[in-house]
Amino acid sequence: MKKAILYLLLFLLLFQNSGRLVVLAWFKLYQPQIVRTLCENRNRPELHCDGQCVLAKKLAEADRQQQAANWDRLTEVSIFMAPQHLQFAFDPAITALTTTQLPPYRADCRPVSGPAIFHPPCA
Repeated sequence: MKKAILYLLLFLLLFQNSGRLVVLAWFKLYQPQIVRTLCENRNRPELHCDGQCVLAKKLAEADRQQQAANWDRLTEVSIFMAPQHLQFAFDPAITALTTTQLPPYRADCRPVSGPAIFHPPCA
């Protein structure tokens, strides 16, 4: 059962962006007919377009469809819990630390250790 799920997920992962592959396979399969009927330059064979114009249009269309599908998935994924449902539990030890009174600030207070400890290194 695990192997079946593994192969299924591997198949889905490898072929999730197979739109371009399908378009390329369709183009190679029907290239002679595309050159005769759909190519914009079928009346000017000296350009040697060989249906590349149709392929470019189909690939661009497949990319647009893929981007639209990705955007839809992205907007669906970005939804999260509303703030009114969030609940926080505060630890009593942390709230006790935040409610302790600190001594008032004094501008004339100097550090206990003097300049004998803190000085630039000797060369």
